[in-house]
Amino acid sequence: MYITDGTPSYMLEPVEIGWSEIHGQGLIATQPFSQGEAIVKAVDAATSTITYLGLFINHQKDATCTLRQANDGYWVVSLRPMRPGEEITVDYQTLPRFLSRDVTGFIEI
Repeated sequence: MYITDGTPSYMLEPVEIGWSEIHGQGLIATQPFSQGEAIVKAVDAATSTITYLGLFINHQKDATCTLRQANDGYWVVSLRPMRPGEEITVDYQTLPRFLSRDVTGFIEI
């Protein structure tokens, strides 16, 4: 998907994919977020599949974000104010059952 100037739409997201201290690659904030702010859609309701950006959300028990259900899917929502450069994380153990993921191999930081 592209916008009119040829820029891929994923490059307009308020996050980027980068190296993670937690596990391989992760989703990194590129702008500040307020507590309770919706950041990106992680699960599409129409297909019940994890979005491309959602694939890069790593696990932490002391997560920076959570998932909240909306009409069009599940959105990543910040649990506290965040700065650019911080990794977007969720606690996999609190995910809806159909999204449950293994937490083996994740480093708690």
